[in-house]
Amino acid sequence: MIKSYPENYKVTDINRMNCRYSLEISAVDSDKEQDLIVLMENPSVGDEYEMDSTIQRLVDHVAKNYKKMIIVNVTPVVATSDLDKYIHEINEQKSKNVKVVKSIIDNASDEAELLVATGDLSNVKGSDELCKALQSSYVELMDMIGNTSLYDNMHVISLVGNENKKYGGHPLRKDTDCLDNLTDVTKVEHDAAWHLKEIKA
Repeated sequence: MIKSYPENYKVTDINRMNCRYSLEISAVDSDKEQDLIVLMENPSVGDEYEMDSTIQRLVDHVAKNYKKMIIVNVTPVVATSDLDKYIHEINEQKSKNVKVVKSIIDNASDEAELLVATGDLSNVKGSDELCKALQSSYVELMDMIGNTSLYDNMHVISLVGNENKKYGGHPLRKDTDCLDNLTDVTKVEHDAAWHLKEIKA
């Protein structure tokens, strides 16, 4: 479902050529000071003019708590299904995507936060090759993020996956209470694959 942005939000920046590297959505006249960087799997059809259902859910429930929300992805390749067709592009775009995300983090507010919402990257619809390509891109991004202040400000909507191999759940696959009340997480100790665990109070 495609829908226009609410009047109190506007897209202030979009980094897009054949791919969508980032989408920045700012709250108009907001008194908030923090930025939220959202890491998902790959872009769908949302752009600077209209929201897809994923972006709409984030705008309706998450963006209100931040000055701006910047959406980035494990891969910038735009697709709504059958990512297997784009494995070459996914691998080819990995290096540039990391550079774009690093630049966004470097220019974010001092106490910016990260929402990891990739979905379960061990259970991607597609081939083993696709799964490995996405996991490799995710690890490279998270290795970079782990050396920034975002590491201490990571959240998920929910944790998905098997046992101790959890990822951040996708915005469309959980109820709105999870979106309104994000869960603080950290990396599982000694886990090079960047599985996540909840920080217990």
